[in-house]
Amino acid sequence: MRSHGWDARPRSDRSTEGRGGRHGDRDQGWVGQPGIISEVSIRNLFLTVLSARIAAGIEAESRSWILRCHACGDERSYWDAGGIRYKASGSPRTAMTCPRCRRRRMHDVFRRTS
Repeated sequence: MRSHGWDARPRSDRSTEGRGGRHGDRDQGWVGQPGIISEVSIRNLFLTVLSARIAAGIEAESRSWILRCHACGDERSYWDAGGIRYKASGSPRTAMTCPRCRRRRMHDVFRRTS
């Protein structure tokens, strides 16, 4: 009997039984492993715990921060990319996959004030 909620065995030692889904028998990785949490689920956790007024302020401020791809110029809000940027300053750069280029590119982060 395992004492963890996740399977600690190496991938090659695990069977794909009971995984189902549209991919059939293909190995789906370590589902439920601690430390592998998407940004959107962390964002939803914070917004669930905080009051509605503070959550609305976080969303509004995160939508004013824009990510711009260096290669193609595609822009989207930090919120739409699945992140939170609240009470932040500066203009950092971050590497992420651009939805238009479909490649990992550098993105400028800046605040749109209008």
